[in-house]
Amino acid sequence: MEYKWCVVMREVGIAPEAIITGYNYFHNVCAMWCIDNPVHLGGQDVAKIVESKFIHGKYHHGRYRQGHWVLGMIERSSLKCVLVFVQDRSAATLLPIINRHMLPGTKIITDCWQVYNDLPHHSSVNHSVSSPTIHTNTVEGMWSHMKSKYRNMH
Repeated sequence: MEYKWCVVMREVGIAPEAIITGYNYFHNVCAMWCIDNPVHLGGQDVAKIVESKFIHGKYHHGRYRQGHWVLGMIERSSLKCVLVFVQDRSAATLLPIINRHMLPGTKIITDCWQVYNDLPHHSSVNHSVSSPTIHTNTVEGMWSHMKSKYRNMH
Protein backbone atom coordinates (compact mmCIF):
# COMPACT_ATOMS: atom_id res chain seq x y z
CA MET A 1 0.00 0.00 0.00
CA GLU A 2 1.34 3.44 -0.85
CA TYR A 3 0.57 6.64 1.04
CA LYS A 4 1.95 10.04 0.21
CA TRP A 5 3.12 11.97 3.24
CA CYS A 6 0.47 14.68 2.73
CA VAL A 7 -2.34 12.08 2.91
CA VAL A 8 -0.87 10.63 6.11
CA MET A 9 -0.53 14.14 7.56
CA ARG A 10 -4.19 14.89 6.84
CA GLU A 11 -5.47 11.50 8.07
CA VAL A 12 -3.44 11.39 11.28
CA GLY A 13 -3.23 15.11 12.04
CA ILE A 14 0.56 15.26 12.49
CA ALA A 15 2.86 18.08 11.36
CA PRO A 16 4.70 17.56 8.03
CA GLU A 17 8.10 17.57 9.73
CA ALA A 18 7.08 14.66 11.99
CA ILE A 19 5.73 12.67 9.03
CA ILE A 20 8.89 13.24 6.99
CA THR A 21 11.12 12.35 9.96
CA GLY A 22 9.11 9.14 10.45
CA TYR A 23 9.28 8.23 6.76
CA ASN A 24 13.04 8.84 6.72
CA TYR A 25 13.51 6.70 9.83
CA PHE A 26 11.53 3.77 8.38
CA HIS A 27 13.30 4.19 5.04
CA ASN A 28 16.67 3.89 6.80
CA VAL A 29 15.53 0.85 8.82
CA CYS A 30 14.35 -0.89 5.64
CA ALA A 31 17.55 0.05 3.77
CA MET A 32 19.75 -1.35 6.54
CA TRP A 33 17.70 -4.56 6.66
CA CYS A 34 18.09 -4.99 2.89
CA ILE A 35 21.86 -4.47 3.17
CA ASP A 36 22.13 -6.99 6.03
CA ASN A 37 19.84 -9.56 4.34
CA PRO A 38 20.58 -9.60 0.61
CA VAL A 39 18.13 -11.36 -1.69
CA HIS A 40 19.66 -14.39 -3.40
CA LEU A 41 18.55 -15.28 -6.90
CA GLY A 42 19.00 -18.28 -9.14
CA GLY A 43 20.45 -21.59 -8.09
CA GLN A 44 18.36 -23.93 -10.26
CA ASP A 45 16.50 -21.02 -11.85
CA VAL A 46 17.50 -18.75 -14.73
CA ALA A 47 18.34 -15.15 -13.81
CA LYS A 48 18.48 -12.20 -16.15
CA ILE A 49 20.69 -9.18 -15.60
CA VAL A 50 20.41 -5.84 -17.36
CA GLU A 51 21.43 -2.35 -16.37
CA SER A 52 19.30 0.67 -17.20
CA LYS A 53 19.54 4.43 -16.78
CA PHE A 54 16.84 6.23 -14.81
CA ILE A 55 16.45 9.86 -15.85
CA HIS A 56 14.02 12.35 -14.39
CA GLY A 57 12.63 14.16 -17.42
CA LYS A 58 9.37 15.76 -16.38
CA TYR A 59 9.79 19.31 -17.67
CA HIS A 60 13.09 19.47 -19.53
CA HIS A 61 12.47 17.14 -22.46
CA GLY A 62 15.41 17.08 -24.87
CA ARG A 63 18.02 18.41 -22.44
CA TYR A 64 20.89 16.22 -21.32
CA ARG A 65 20.56 14.97 -17.76
CA GLN A 66 23.00 12.82 -15.84
CA GLY A 67 20.54 10.23 -14.55
CA HIS A 68 21.25 7.18 -12.38
CA TRP A 69 22.41 3.73 -13.48
CA VAL A 70 20.49 0.84 -11.93
CA LEU A 71 21.52 -2.82 -12.11
CA GLY A 72 18.49 -5.11 -12.32
CA MET A 73 18.52 -8.85 -11.67
CA ILE A 74 15.39 -11.01 -11.91
CA GLU A 75 14.56 -14.72 -11.73
CA ARG A 76 12.67 -15.90 -14.78
CA SER A 77 10.13 -18.18 -13.04
CA SER A 78 9.54 -16.54 -9.64
CA LEU A 79 10.00 -12.90 -10.81
CA LYS A 80 11.92 -12.25 -7.59
CA CYS A 81 14.16 -9.27 -8.34
CA VAL A 82 16.94 -7.06 -7.03
CA LEU A 83 17.56 -3.46 -8.09
CA VAL A 84 20.78 -1.68 -7.10
CA PHE A 85 21.80 1.91 -7.89
CA VAL A 86 25.37 1.87 -9.23
CA GLN A 87 27.88 4.66 -9.88
CA ASP A 88 29.02 3.21 -13.21
CA ARG A 89 28.83 0.06 -15.34
CA SER A 90 32.41 -1.13 -14.83
CA ALA A 91 33.30 -4.71 -13.92
CA ALA A 92 34.72 -3.49 -10.60
CA THR A 93 31.29 -2.10 -9.71
CA LEU A 94 28.90 -4.67 -11.20
CA LEU A 95 30.55 -8.06 -10.60
CA PRO A 96 30.72 -7.87 -6.76
CA ILE A 97 27.02 -6.95 -6.67
CA ILE A 98 26.12 -9.81 -9.00
CA ASN A 99 28.23 -12.28 -6.99
CA ARG A 100 26.56 -11.12 -3.77
CA HIS A 101 23.05 -11.85 -5.07
CA MET A 102 23.48 -14.86 -7.41
CA LEU A 103 23.53 -18.38 -6.01
CA PRO A 104 26.15 -20.81 -7.37
CA GLY A 105 25.05 -22.67 -10.49
CA THR A 106 22.68 -19.95 -11.68
CA LYS A 107 22.27 -19.75 -15.45
CA ILE A 108 22.64 -16.03 -16.18
CA ILE A 109 21.27 -14.28 -19.27
CA THR A 110 22.50 -10.77 -20.06
CA ASP A 111 22.76 -8.38 -22.95
CA CYS A 112 26.06 -8.26 -24.86
CA TRP A 113 27.75 -5.83 -22.43
CA GLN A 114 31.38 -7.02 -22.20
CA VAL A 115 31.52 -6.82 -18.39
CA TYR A 116 29.37 -9.96 -18.14
CA ASN A 117 31.63 -12.18 -20.26
CA ASP A 118 33.49 -13.61 -17.24
CA LEU A 119 30.33 -14.74 -15.42
CA PRO A 120 29.92 -18.53 -15.06
CA HIS A 121 26.94 -20.22 -16.80
CA HIS A 122 26.42 -17.11 -18.91
CA SER A 123 24.45 -16.59 -22.13
CA SER A 124 24.18 -13.33 -24.04
CA VAL A 125 21.22 -11.90 -25.90
CA ASN A 126 21.95 -10.35 -29.26
CA HIS A 127 18.95 -8.09 -29.84
CA SER A 128 19.52 -8.11 -33.60
CA VAL A 129 18.88 -11.90 -33.67
CA SER A 130 15.55 -13.33 -32.49
CA SER A 131 15.67 -16.26 -30.04
CA PRO A 132 12.63 -17.84 -28.33
CA THR A 133 14.60 -19.23 -25.36
CA ILE A 134 17.33 -16.66 -24.68
CA HIS A 135 15.74 -13.26 -24.20
CA THR A 136 15.55 -10.39 -21.73
CA ASN A 137 11.79 -9.79 -22.01
CA THR A 138 11.22 -10.49 -18.31
CA VAL A 139 13.74 -7.93 -17.13
CA GLU A 140 12.66 -5.41 -19.78
CA GLY A 141 9.09 -5.70 -18.45
CA MET A 142 10.41 -5.12 -14.94
CA TRP A 143 12.20 -1.96 -16.14
CA SER A 144 9.01 -0.68 -17.74
CA HIS A 145 7.10 -1.18 -14.48
CA MET A 146 9.84 0.33 -12.29
CA LYS A 147 10.37 3.36 -14.53
CA SER A 148 6.63 4.00 -14.52
CA LYS A 149 6.66 3.92 -10.69
CA TYR A 150 9.72 6.20 -10.66
CA ARG A 151 8.04 8.74 -12.97
CA ASN A 152 4.92 8.75 -10.78
CA MET A 153 7.02 9.39 -7.66
CA HIS A 154 8.90 12.31 -9.20
